[in-house]
Amino acid sequence: PAGAAEAPTPATSYSLLVTRALSAFVCLLAVAGLCWFLTWEILIFFGVWLLGVAASLWTMRVPPWWLAACFLIPILLVARAEVLKVPNGWQYLLGVAFALVLASSAKGSRRWVWSKSSAYLADFSYSVYLIHFPVLMLVVSAAFSLTGYGIKIPFGAVGLIWFAVVFAFAIVFAWFVSVFTEQKTSRLRSKLYSILKL
Repeated sequence: PAGAAEAPTPATSYSLLVTRALSAFVCLLAVAGLCWFLTWEILIFFGVWLLGVAASLWTMRVPPWWLAACFLIPILLVARAEVLKVPNGWQYLLGVAFALVLASSAKGSRRWVWSKSSAYLADFSYSVYLIHFPVLMLVVSAAFSLTGYGIKIPFGAVGLIWFAVVFAFAIVFAWFVSVFTEQKTSRLRSKLYSILKL
């Protein structure tokens, strides 16, 4: 009948199979390359970051955000006290608790009033994850070298202001980096899909 889709020929099916196999091989090669060049510490903490991905893909029922926050607070205390002696255990425990808060606030029946702002910040969260520590160390070290002030600051108004300034600088710098990296992801993905014919 007119308009009916044509059945794929054996040659087309074979070409599609080869393309998918090649795509899987390229992905496997990329993962193997990352595991080869990155240290175990980075790979372990990458798993913590993936908990946020799990929270974004979560489709099951979630508790209200306030209940998830009540679970997060004692986990923060446990992490601060360092009573959990399992290697990297408290990082994953904290990651699970925070992922639960994220899933509850994003997918619960009542969302936070600042959910739109948090969604915008999430667009460059991976850049923040990657560069926040070296940026903080650079700013604090430069301030200490120039003024002798900036590393150990007594708790107070001046210390809080300094913390806010350094924190804001790290966020803005991460956003600037994301403009040339994360925000190009969809364009790069489209090009790869066109090359691999997915």
